Amino acid sequence: MVEDGATNKNTALGWPGDLKAAGHISTLADYVNFLVHNGYLSVSELHIFTNLGYEDRGKLSLASNGVLVPAFREEYSALKVYLVKKGDPADTVFLTSKNYTYNTPLNNPKAKPFGDKGFVVCNKGGDAHVFKKQQAQDLPVIGKLPGEGSVESAENCLNPGPPAPPK
Repeated sequence: MVEDGATNKNTALGWPGDLKAAGHISTLADYVNFLVHNGYLSVSELHIFTNLGYEDRGKLSLASNGVLVPAFREEYSALKVYLVKKGDPADTVFLTSKNYTYNTPLNNPKAKPFGDKGFVVCNKGGDAHVFKKQQAQDLPVIGKLPGEGSVESAENCLNPGPPAPPK
């Protein structure tokens, strides 16, 4: 989608941070609907975003107005989407599994999708990694947050985790 926007000089297609700044999205549900409505994610591919069981996933469909029915809700998400912008460096965190809060130890064995066994990070540059529990605070390997922040928050993530404990 970002490449399509750049190639066609279409500012309505871009990184999540740019889409939010332009008023195209404000929530994770908006972003998922935006991806589906513009053909970058199909309803049948939504399983990559969700914690839903197979039988629940089959209930999602696209209404005639192009909006998901039932509405995609944040609690369905297996991923966190960070507000990456065009100007952020390639090592900026773009997606993580929802069980991970940036620079915070993994300590919830019931967190979806992977508990405290490990987590996944995808960076803006396209590389993706699977990390082990003990690597949760290895920031040089994980990458930077959008805007070079050090704490995950609503300013840099569409669906942030709980606030990090004070250090």
